Amino acid sequence: MKFEEKHFKRFDFTNKEIRLFLENSRRDLDIAKNNKTPEVIFRFGYDSILKSCIALIAFCGFKAKSVPGHHIIIISKASEILNHEYAEIFYFCNNIRRKRNFDLYAGGSFFSVQEAKNLIEISEKIYTIVKNYVQKGR
Repeated sequence: MKFEEKHFKRFDFTNKEIRLFLENSRRDLDIAKNNKTPEVIFRFGYDSILKSCIALIAFCGFKAKSVPGHHIIIISKASEILNHEYAEIFYFCNNIRRKRNFDLYAGGSFFSVQEAKNLIEISEKIYTIVKNYVQKGR
């Protein structure tokens, strides 16, 4: 698998550092799950997804560079690492990323209760998939 130099830098993370990424992802997921406000759920659910994907990339020995568009690059690379086995989940993540960007950069967006519930479910799946992948590999 190729990690493009303009988007990723080789970095040897310790097991502890990878575990911390996953713990932070879980913490954000728990915050989302224990909240009733869709916007809060969206923010922490999205962050949980990103942190899980970052943990997966770190497990492969790379660190994403902070360049324009790096969130989609992180999400896409995580899908690639998993051989696109969960493509529909990562497609959903990209849609969430777009909606988040619209909310952040284009004056706002409305997040429904159902969208928030879906995001929690997807965040939980990604967290579990990545945690299992990392535990099997190390």
